[in-house]
Amino acid sequence: MKKWVLGVLAAVMLSGPAMAVDHSNYIHDDFESGPEAKITPYKIMKGVEPADPVNGHLIVPKLFGDGGYFETYDWVDASEKGMAAAGLDFSGEVVFVETIMHWRLNHQVAPKEDALSCLECHGCDKVMDFRALGYEGDPADVGGRSAGR
Repeated sequence: MKKWVLGVLAAVMLSGPAMAVDHSNYIHDDFESGPEAKITPYKIMKGVEPADPVNGHLIVPKLFGDGGYFETYDWVDASEKGMAAAGLDFSGEVVFVETIMHWRLNHQVAPKEDALSCLECHGCDKVMDFRALGYEGDPADVGGRSAGR
């Protein structure tokens, strides 16, 4: 997946606005775009995470160490300990919600020797669908997204 972004991404705050626990929740989906934006690759990371249905927040469980989830296999206890350590309220209830996060591909990227050359995107056998990205054609041929507007 690729999106046009200005490189600005709001932080996800643990104590932010309440989230819905009855449907998918998007995390990091508030991209800003505009004429100065650059094409940026993303991958979609889908998960199922513990949430507090009363307070409407994802839970920060204690996973490892003394009394952690992987020792006790008790989500409520691990959630209580993790939320206390994070200084956040916890109702004592745990549900699991689907989350969808956009991960910017600035890590897990191929080594520079395997990077695409200019012609792999702009040559005869183009790997980019420039029309799907808002261009009238290859920007090397027709100009930028705002050309002709």
